[in-house]
Amino acid sequence: MKKLMMFMTVLVMTLALGACGSQNADKIADTIEKGGTLTDSDYKVMNDYVADGIDEAIKVVEKAISEGDINPDADQDLDKKYPHYRLFMEKLVSDNKLSDSNKEKMQRLIGLALTTMGSQQGSSMPEEEIKELPDSIK
Repeated sequence: MKKLMMFMTVLVMTLALGACGSQNADKIADTIEKGGTLTDSDYKVMNDYVADGIDEAIKVVEKAISEGDINPDADQDLDKKYPHYRLFMEKLVSDNKLSDSNKEKMQRLIGLALTTMGSQQGSSMPEEEIKELPDSIK
């Protein structure tokens, strides 16, 4: 059970991205890596990418729970499918240039991930951990 809880935590929190338009995602990742300027549209694509990944990660976790079978390669499979998730999540969480609408979307995505993880584990995120989140996502 401990192994399953650890798997779910890692999967939902770190693999929270999806493949919405891989060319757009590749272009945005390249812009970030080169220190370029992102548009509001770029942030929307990043939020959508994150949302798709959260949905996919939740499906994987739910399947593992219902079947009682943890695929040890699930995180690697999702990482291949969503190669920019860490970069996008870091940028969304740390960037203070998000429009109000994109900031709200990002906050909902994080809330969804935390709620899903908490409901699967039987608890929610501890208050002390919430306090440590960057102000941009509270």
